[in-house]
Amino acid sequence: MSFRIQKRIISALLRREFIALTNKSLFGLMVLVLEPLIFVGAMSIVILARVSSLPDVPVMAFVISGYIIMWGVRFHIQRAIGILNTNISFLYHKNVKILDIFIARGLMQCMATTFCFILLVVLIAVGAIKFPDNAALVIYSWFFVQWYGLSMSILTGSISGYHPLGMRICLIIAVCHVFMTGAFFMVSWVPAPYRDIVMVFPMVHATEMMRDGLFGNTATTYYSINYLISSNIVCSYIALAACRRLVQHGPQL
Repeated sequence: MSFRIQKRIISALLRREFIALTNKSLFGLMVLVLEPLIFVGAMSIVILARVSSLPDVPVMAFVISGYIIMWGVRFHIQRAIGILNTNISFLYHKNVKILDIFIARGLMQCMATTFCFILLVVLIAVGAIKFPDNAALVIYSWFFVQWYGLSMSILTGSISGYHPLGMRICLIIAVCHVFMTGAFFMVSWVPAPYRDIVMVFPMVHATEMMRDGLFGNTATTYYSINYLISSNIVCSYIALAACRRLVQHGPQL
């Protein structure tokens, strides 16, 4: 019975999140779709104007594979910052929990960021990018990105609820993920002595995994599926622990 109630609550919150995301019109949804299209197109043109191809790597596939993961993770984090500021009134309902609000926002962000992944599928369908060498790796990598993004959404939502200073900390975390996703480089380009440092960040593994699926043997990739799974489990545990602490002490907005 309790599960059914929470399911209905999250479903209602999801509908509200969709309305908020699209600004009650299709214009907001169009902006959400066009933003990655414009960015990827402009970035590809700039790179193509300078070089015909990166070392052993197709330019378009390199740009998109890096961008959709970077944007997907940062969108999760940025949209979760200060989430309780605009949703605190829902907590007056006895059945609505803080975690329900975080999960609803996170799931909506999963659906929103998947528009970027659909962009990749469309470009493959029209022939702008060749069919992946291993499509399963591309899909699995996106699953790990969404898992990580959902965990970070709960974590940053919790941190920003502890204290007003937490919002600034979360903004720094979001900016750092521009580089922590490996969007602008391949691990094989990093000098060997520094490679282990780069591989500490989980999303670098996800990016390399997607590029392995796209490029196959034409590029050297480094990643560990076991590390991705274990690091995502740790992130999920930390996020849920942070949310539990927030519930115990109450948000400080």
